Amino acid sequence: FNKRGFVYLYADKNDLALADFDKAIAINPDQSETHTGRGVALKHLNKYEDAILAFTKAISLDGESEYAFNNRANTFELMGKHSEAILDYSKAIAINPDDGTYLNNRGVIYYNLGKIDQALTDYNQSIEKDPNYALAYYDRGLIYKDQKHLAEAEADFRMSLKLQPGYDRAITVLQDMGLKP
Repeated sequence: FNKRGFVYLYADKNDLALADFDKAIAINPDQSETHTGRGVALKHLNKYEDAILAFTKAISLDGESEYAFNNRANTFELMGKHSEAILDYSKAIAINPDDGTYLNNRGVIYYNLGKIDQALTDYNQSIEKDPNYALAYYDRGLIYKDQKHLAEAEADFRMSLKLQPGYDRAITVLQDMGLKP
């Protein structure tokens, strides 16, 4: 049931995924991965409180589950609980400091909270960890654009397009800046 639950999850069949994860948990309630999958299905079904409970259970079973911390942080972010999200992203970063995604995710929260220096630090570190992560260049480019550092902004938007051709958000921002993508 567990493996099929993840297949359903990736196929965006969240109700079926949730049913399979529930069956898998009934058989073996001590698998952190299954509770994390259940939490993701619940998050996609907009059942955020239940998703938080599932991720918390996963973390109680495996306190080193970066995926559970990252997904719980994503859910906290969707709920507007920014402090909790920052804490969980920070835990995911501590577990796996080489994953630029977690740094970028935390940077987005800092950016949205107006903590630009912290956001920029996280985006820079994300790019340092994964120089092929298009979203980090895009997000850093937004800061540069806001700060009127247009040459740096353009360079970052173009890099995000180079890494992810057809990236529509980067195309739109470049066009808004009066530039050809």
